[in-house]
Amino acid sequence: CAYGLVLFTARLSVNVAGRNLSLPGGPSDRAHVLVDGALEGVLYRADPTAAAAGYALRLSRRAAAGSLLQILVENLGRVNIGPRDETAMVDPKGLPRGVWLD
Repeated sequence: CAYGLVLFTARLSVNVAGRNLSLPGGPSDRAHVLVDGALEGVLYRADPTAAAAGYALRLSRRAAAGSLLQILVENLGRVNIGPRDETAMVDPKGLPRGVWLD
């Protein structure tokens, strides 16, 4: 994801209501989690509370088998300060470490 928004979508094959959805290491910017079009929560990489909770949120009763899980990732820009070498200014976008259901 270079700019804008990316929508990740999956049809749930099992009931995951009440389970935790987590984004290991956090989203690259801001992730809006929806089930069947209803907002479950927002995870933001700069939110210390979300970081302390492991960038996880508990899914509601809507998250049943057959439901549509969507994660809308919002790109909030790029780091553009600091030294210019292969280790600096690395700011990956999207969900670089995947999505986990606990």
